[in-house]
Amino acid sequence: MDFDTAVKMNLYETIVRTTQAPTSADVAESLRASPEEVAAAFERLHKKRLLVPEPGNPSRIRMAHLFPELRHPFA
Repeated sequence: MDFDTAVKMNLYETIVRTTQAPTSADVAESLRASPEEVAAAFERLHKKRLLVPEPGNPSRIRMAHLFPELRHPFA
């Protein structure tokens, strides 16, 4: 599994388990990665429209699209 997928899966698993989005520091600790690596992954996932960072604080997630492969008329 590539790093961005690992970050995405950790993010989704944490949301399901806790009902809260983890910060980039939380994901970094969980994956034993640097905060900078996770921050870069968050940015790449944002560019793919898989998550939306909190305005002014990209280490926090405002929204994460949990099922991006499903086509919906509203997504």
